[in-house]
Amino acid sequence: GMLDAADAVRCAVGGAAGFMPTRAPTLSTAPTHDCGRCDHVLSLDLLTDGWPRETSYELEHVAPHGEGCAIAGAVGPPGSLTGFNTRYNITLADEACDGETYALTVRDEYGDGMCCTHGAGSWALRVDGVVAYASSGAFGFEETATVVVGAAFPTRAPTAAPSVTPTPEPRGR
Repeated sequence: GMLDAADAVRCAVGGAAGFMPTRAPTLSTAPTHDCGRCDHVLSLDLLTDGWPRETSYELEHVAPHGEGCAIAGAVGPPGSLTGFNTRYNITLADEACDGETYALTVRDEYGDGMCCTHGAGSWALRVDGVVAYASSGAFGFEETATVVVGAAFPTRAPTAAPSVTPTPEPRGR
């Protein structure tokens, strides 16, 4: 038999079922975001006041750069802290990523903060053990600290020790 050229082309291009191929993928020159290291620890160091059950906290991952970068937020609802004038060290996240933004909000249900009417409560947000934000606890209903992990905090590895030998003064002046 004879082959119809037009049918042969339609079959080759559209497939046996007659489906037309999709367009070729396009390339984007826009950079993609790499989550970088995702092993940073965010923690809350909190000293309650005389009314600890009024205090709550919530960690939010603000606008994650990708699904692989997202972490679940941590929540401590009112009533979860029960010790009067007690220090709590709470791990909020242990897989926070470089370059990601996180917001920690500490709330006081009554609106008198954690200091100074009924005790001297305070709180601090830490990134890998380094204080990123410290609060005196003197706020009304809530206070929020926002940090970008890895932006202004040292790495876990210490820097090199300072040189014992002083740097000589430049000559020729």
